[in-house]
Amino acid sequence: MKRNIIKENSVPGVEERMPMDGKDIVLEQACFNRYTLAGKYTKGKVVVDAACADGYGSDFLEAIEYVGLDYHKPSLKKAEKLHGGKNRVYRFADIEKEEIPECDVLILCEIMEHLEDPLAFIKNASKHVKDTIIISVPNNETPGDNQYHKWIFDENSFKEIISGIFQNVEFYQQDDKTIGKDIYPLWIVAIIHL
Repeated sequence: MKRNIIKENSVPGVEERMPMDGKDIVLEQACFNRYTLAGKYTKGKVVVDAACADGYGSDFLEAIEYVGLDYHKPSLKKAEKLHGGKNRVYRFADIEKEEIPECDVLILCEIMEHLEDPLAFIKNASKHVKDTIIISVPNNETPGDNQYHKWIFDENSFKEIISGIFQNVEFYQQDDKTIGKDIYPLWIVAIIHL
């Protein structure tokens, strides 16, 4: 994990949202595949999805209760309209400043690279999770390519960091057969069993 080069006047994370509007089908499918993998661990569970964007991920989960957290109010409004329901709620939260709600499963898709201190965050968040934490991060970005990311992870550093905190972890790359062969092999996924 290394610090990214942030362009002057950029605000990391604010504008980087997957619109799920059908314009980038490959990227959308890659996102869907990560949530499909997460769905294998959510049946009958209370799930918190931190940085849930417009809530599209909730459609891939079999949670008895789903809480989507995000600090982008327009995305939360869209999530509630498109994916809200009796067991799905969407709430405003600045996850770097607020505690993660108690849950069985915590999903952290493409958020760690945006946090000021991702290691402190994951250690603190794990105190509120009973069963499983699912983390995905971009793999091996070129410094400066994504002005919204504060950190750059590569496979080795990500595995070393996560394995240094947690004992029982499964790692996948996006091109692993478990998630989907030959679809954007640019992410690393950790399934952490607590």
